[in-house]
Amino acid sequence: MISLDGASQIREGENAEIWVDSSKMHLFDPATGENLTVDRENAGTIPEPRVAEPAAG
Repeated sequence: MISLDGASQIREGENAEIWVDSSKMHLFDPATGENLTVDRENAGTIPEPRVAEPAAG
């Protein structure tokens, strides 16, 4: 099931190609309601910056 903006031209029963921005997607366990997209182990932490490895040469 999806919800679309009211301005959408897509109507019930029509075929449509849907593109999803997965960075804005939230998945939940239907039994517990737990948010499955949260990294609980690292929640609230600031990730360490990646440092590029020097090129071999």
